[in-house]
Amino acid sequence: MLAALPRRPASYAQQVGRAGRRTGNAFLLTIPDRRRRDLYFLERPKDLIAGTIVPPGSYLSAVEILRRQYLAHLLDLAAAGRLVRADGIVLRPLPHKAPRLFGPSGYLTDLVELALDQGEELVKNRAIPAPHGCLERAAAGLPRPPAPAPRR
Repeated sequence: MLAALPRRPASYAQQVGRAGRRTGNAFLLTIPDRRRRDLYFLERPKDLIAGTIVPPGSYLSAVEILRRQYLAHLLDLAAAGRLVRADGIVLRPLPHKAPRLFGPSGYLTDLVELALDQGEELVKNRAIPAPHGCLERAAAGLPRPPAPAPRR
């Protein structure tokens, strides 16, 4: 249910496009305001979605986007049970309690250590896909993992 009409056709398409994702069925109700613009579209609803809908742009060479994608993919691999620490223990999905995330023996410490130790291997083995459409200079801007410290 929408309590107002979005300003652009792309916004409307994006908002109503969420309906029915789970089952494929949806009932959409849009309640227009009394403004002239809203009343116009109430009489001519097809005009609201007429025209070209341009997808939002994305700056694929932004290093921060690549870092977020890398972290998200690591978490996906952990959720699937496909990340294994150097000691052979499978890194579990995110813990249910926040205190287990932090600290010297917390989940985030294990995840960061695994990402630094096995990053190149994960990319080489296609466990983490190379970014598509990424400019080379952006990939070069990502920090290289340091050589692993010798284990004691």
